[in-house]
Amino acid sequence: MNTLNLQSKKMLTTNIAQSTFRVQPATTVYEYSFSLFNPEDNDLQDNLTAAFPSIPTADDWAAWLSGWNSCGYFLSTQPQLINII
Repeated sequence: MNTLNLQSKKMLTTNIAQSTFRVQPATTVYEYSFSLFNPEDNDLQDNLTAAFPSIPTADDWAAWLSGWNSCGYFLSTQPQLINII
């Protein structure tokens, strides 16, 4: 911490503290587009997106898709990276 001393006309000393801080970089987000299909209901969910804070692994995708899979949906297209934010 740096301290700057200023004197007023009455010879009083005032200390002004100046602190330094760093701005943390924003988290990078990887956004993917894909489609899911439910063969039992013959239902296609098209143009869905998912976002991850890093390039997703197979385990990341499995965790993300687990809710959809439990409802009978499975990937019908390979996820495509559409945006890096």
